[in-house]
Amino acid sequence: MEMAEILKHMMEPRNYGIIEDRDCEGLGENPQNGEKVVLYAKIEDERIVDIKFQAIGCTSTIVAGSIFTDSVKGELINEADILADKILDMLKDKPSEEAACSEMVVMAYKSMYQNYKDRLSDKNAPVISQSISYSCQIEEEKK
Repeated sequence: MEMAEILKHMMEPRNYGIIEDRDCEGLGENPQNGEKVVLYAKIEDERIVDIKFQAIGCTSTIVAGSIFTDSVKGELINEADILADKILDMLKDKPSEEAACSEMVVMAYKSMYQNYKDRLSDKNAPVISQSISYSCQIEEEKK
């Protein structure tokens, strides 16, 4: 993705907000610093017809949420899960502090996908939070 496109997502995040009549939701969080991402989605015939996010986090988290939700809107929910897995795999090659924000968005998606599947049999199924495994602290800051 080009820097100009990333800057657009930073200055004017897409899909930020709440879906009141959502079919599912998910929560990704960083237990080290309390940052959180919540995803909300409307699903019709297994397709993500609308998806929004809210975040308590840094600019990188907002950008990651904007890019991810833009990428999966209109996709089948299981195809979006495949994309989420690919992102997690790509993050393995990144420094922990660079991977943490994107991982938090993906973990919110994983939580949302599980909530969607759970709500197929129980409309009141609770949201299960997913914590990240990476740290957003630079190694020198940890010492």
